[in-house]
Amino acid sequence: MTRKLTPYHHLNSETRRAKRRRDAVAQVRDGESVAEVARLNHVSRQTLYTWLERSDEKTCEVELKPHGRPCLLTEEERQVLAGLLQRHPSTFGFKGHRWTLDKTRKLIKSKFNVEYASLSSVSMLLKSMCIKLRG
Repeated sequence: MTRKLTPYHHLNSETRRAKRRRDAVAQVRDGESVAEVARLNHVSRQTLYTWLERSDEKTCEVELKPHGRPCLLTEEERQVLAGLLQRHPSTFGFKGHRWTLDKTRKLIKSKFNVEYASLSSVSMLLKSMCIKLRG
């Protein structure tokens, strides 16, 4: 089975979605009907109208509202964390030679006094930082 490649297949998923929104807004501004552009992009007309309302007049960039809760770590703390995770876990008193979600959660608690309630929250944090722990 062959996978169909989109015109944006070389971009990461967030960049791909942003480009799709920008292109859809530009098509409507260039005279295409909202219904047709929405159909081609597999979104509702209301979604497209929302993109149009939130889009920049010149660049067609769509400003999205953030989803979910805000991150518990500041941008600076996330940068520090990324640097800390480059070091060996034993540097911080952890056993083993690989970082785990549990070790990362404990590191965050000890360095930033921020407690993540679940390992899935730590996983989402690391994903947002483009950090993958090797298993």
